[in-house]
Amino acid sequence: MLIISDKGLHEGVIGIAAARIKDKFNKPVIIISIENDIGKASARSIVGFDIGSVIIAATQENILIKGGGHKMAGGFTI
Repeated sequence: MLIISDKGLHEGVIGIAAARIKDKFNKPVIIISIENDIGKASARSIVGFDIGSVIIAATQENILIKGGGHKMAGGFTI
């Protein structure tokens, strides 16, 4: 899995960027845009790894502020 985070990332493009990086490296990708100590993330996955269930489980365990998704994509706030 590849995880990228930065304060300078624009929240509106992290999903597109995550999808392109996922396609290039064939690995699940999470990109987190950080502003005011809050991270907004977009995730993209590959066949065989259900990213949505991981995000939902982390949200239910109060690891994440909020989040959701499905097998191939999701998003969360941390």
